Amino acid sequence: YAKKICSGISYYLGFKSGEFQEIDSRLAGSVFTFDDFRDWPGIDRTNTKILSLSKEDVKKLLGKCREHGVKLTSVLATFGNIGIYRSANGYDIGTGIPFNVRPFVDEEKLKDAGETISASELFGLFMSQVSVEFPSTYLKENFPDMEGIKSGVCGEKEQLAFWNVAKYFQHQLSTRMDESLALAGSLDYVDPEDFVKSSLSKKKNKSYEISNVGVLKNDETEKQKLVNLVFNQPNGTNTGYYGCNVAGTDIGGTNLALTCVNGLEEEFNIYVEQFDAYLKWLLK
Repeated sequence: YAKKICSGISYYLGFKSGEFQEIDSRLAGSVFTFDDFRDWPGIDRTNTKILSLSKEDVKKLLGKCREHGVKLTSVLATFGNIGIYRSANGYDIGTGIPFNVRPFVDEEKLKDAGETISASELFGLFMSQVSVEFPSTYLKENFPDMEGIKSGVCGEKEQLAFWNVAKYFQHQLSTRMDESLALAGSLDYVDPEDFVKSSLSKKKNKSYEISNVGVLKNDETEKQKLVNLVFNQPNGTNTGYYGCNVAGTDIGGTNLALTCVNGLEEEFNIYVEQFDAYLKWLLK
């Protein structure tokens, strides 16, 4: 029942063939990982830092994204990759971005197949994921100055590189979505126990995961309103070492829960510091 991705998903603007050749040529072909990750003490705990954006901040951020032809997710991916590339030691950073498959279900084909309920009722919030690899060597070369950005200084070359990275992510998301549509009802085809055991036996293939559950809109007819909303999840076996979990409301703005597995406290502090510094620079 899956539709081919429509042109409306391809949000990026004016990308030319070969525009990202420099970035692609730097890919190491292997995502960084920690061999002994599951043996770390206290690995069941997750470090978390909440960054809060007002409604005005969100509006300004979205305006900057539109100005450069990218979506917010691609900018969040750029913030995160700059913040964590020092953990990669020359390997690539694997960024996982879950997305809702439900909008791609062809309602007409559901009816032709004899279904009498909608895709929302049949599939619920069925998720798939796009994975994008990015060369840490490109980030190391273009974003070396931690002190500069902490002071709010972002040079012309650095700004150009920032938007190049964001556009690269937007391009990859737009072109990989149709390749990433998972099979609905996959538990009908795999044994859950074998699937979990197999996942546990493999190294992580993601360094960083962005999960955006969106903005909750309050019912104007209700007296009680939800003002502040935080979404967070642990950095478990099948998620990235680092995470960015996004949620908000139409009243109180948006919260970004930045996370990291226990055992990488020093690296986590750098990740948060860099993420926050580039975010503040973009909101100036």
